[in-house]
Amino acid sequence: MTKLKRTTYRNGTILLLLSLLTFQQTFAQDAQSSQIYSMPMHLNPALTGNEEFSSGYFNYRIQYPEATHPYYSMRFAADYAFAKKPMGVGVIMSHDRSGPGNLSRTWIGGLYSYRMKINKEWRLRTGVNASAVFQSSNFDNYIFGDQISDNGNFIGASQENLSGKETIIYPDVHLGAYAHNGAAWFGLTVEHITQPNQSFMDGDSRLPRKYSVQAGYKFGFINANGRVLKQLKEFSITPMLLYWMQSSFRRLELGAHFVYEPIMLGFWYRGIPIGKNEFGYLNQDALVFLFGVYTRDIQFGYSYDYLISPLGQAPGGAHEITLKINFGFYRMGLRSNYNKRIPNPRL
Repeated sequence: MTKLKRTTYRNGTILLLLSLLTFQQTFAQDAQSSQIYSMPMHLNPALTGNEEFSSGYFNYRIQYPEATHPYYSMRFAADYAFAKKPMGVGVIMSHDRSGPGNLSRTWIGGLYSYRMKINKEWRLRTGVNASAVFQSSNFDNYIFGDQISDNGNFIGASQENLSGKETIIYPDVHLGAYAHNGAAWFGLTVEHITQPNQSFMDGDSRLPRKYSVQAGYKFGFINANGRVLKQLKEFSITPMLLYWMQSSFRRLELGAHFVYEPIMLGFWYRGIPIGKNEFGYLNQDALVFLFGVYTRDIQFGYSYDYLISPLGQAPGGAHEITLKINFGFYRMGLRSNYNKRIPNPRL
C-alpha cells in the first residue's frame, strides 16, 4: 500500500470514528430549543394540559444552516386538560437529524400530569413522559479508505464490515414537578430515568440522566387569582432562568420576556459566564433574540441564536419557529375548577 493510500485510509477511518463519536456525543446531550416554553410539556411533563383548553403545537429548528450538514429538529404535540378532574394528558413526537450519515433520533411519547392544591396561593403539578425512541444511521453514506485510489479518486464500494445495527429502539422515561402561584414558579425535571443503552455496535453507551431546574417571576397586571385582568391587555415583564446538567455538561440560560399584548419580545443568554472549559474557553453558547405574536387562539414565535461560542457565526447560528393553536373547548362551558393559568410565558 502506497504512502498516499495509507494516509487516505487512515484519514477515512479517523473520519468514521469521529462521526460515530460525534453522533454519540450529540445524542448524549439532548436537542435544545431556544423557545423554552413554546412546547411546555417537552421542558417538563408536569406542564401537560397547562391551559383551560386543548392545544396543538408545532416547532421547527435548524441549527448551523450554513454548515455542510445542519442540525434539524422538528416537534409536534397536543395536550388536553380535563375540566372536572385535576389531570392532563398529551402526546408528543420529536425528530432530530444531522451528519453525513443522516444520523437521526425520533421519539414518540405519551404524557400524563396531575395537579393538586398546596394552599390558597400555591399549586403543585407532577408529570411523566413515557416514550419509545428510534435511533438510526445510514452507514452507506460514509466513505472508507479502501474506496479511494492512490491518486485520490473514488473507486467503488467498501469492503469494510460494519457489524452494528443501523436502527435501534429503546424506551425512555422523564419525570417532572412544577410548583406555582399567580406570579412565580419553580420546576424540576429528571430525564432518561432508566439511562437507556443507545449503542449501535452492541456495546454499552448509556444515555446519561439529565436534570433541569426552571424558575421565573412575572411582573404585570395580575389580580389575586393569578389571572391577567380581562379589561386590560397583558403588559408584563418576566425574568427567568433554566439550569441543566447532563453527565459532565452544564448549561445556564438567563432571559426575560416583555409582553404588550399581542406582541412579545424576548432575550436570552445561554452559557456559563464564569470559569473556562478544558479547552480554555468560556463555556458560553449564544445570545437568543425572540419575537412573538399571540391571540387567545393562535400563537406564533420566531427566534434567532447569535453564537458567541468559539465557533463564531460561520455556521449561521440557529433559526426556530413555533406555532401553537388553542382549541376552544372553553366555549363549551368546560372551564376547569382545577386548572389555574400558570404564570410562565407562552413561548
